[in-house]
Amino acid sequence: MSSATPTFEIGARALGYYGLMASWRRRSDGRWEPSVCIASAASTDDSTYEPAQSVTINSRAGLIALREVIDEALRQEPSGPAGQAGGAA
Repeated sequence: MSSATPTFEIGARALGYYGLMASWRRRSDGRWEPSVCIASAASTDDSTYEPAQSVTINSRAGLIALREVIDEALRQEPSGPAGQAGGAA
């Protein structure tokens, strides 16, 4: 989902399970660095409280570094028997 005003463009997306989401924003005129915020809602499971958490990256350089980390995490190497990387031993 995304939205726009004359000044800002914003959007958000759920990240796989209840309570985890990512949002982004940027100025249409480029006067501010783009920003991404990843947040999780507070939750209670088995009588254990977990507070809400978030991390915000407020720079183009930081977002490029994050993209590089995500690309590396998503890189698939051929797997051999039982999921071993590089094929049979």
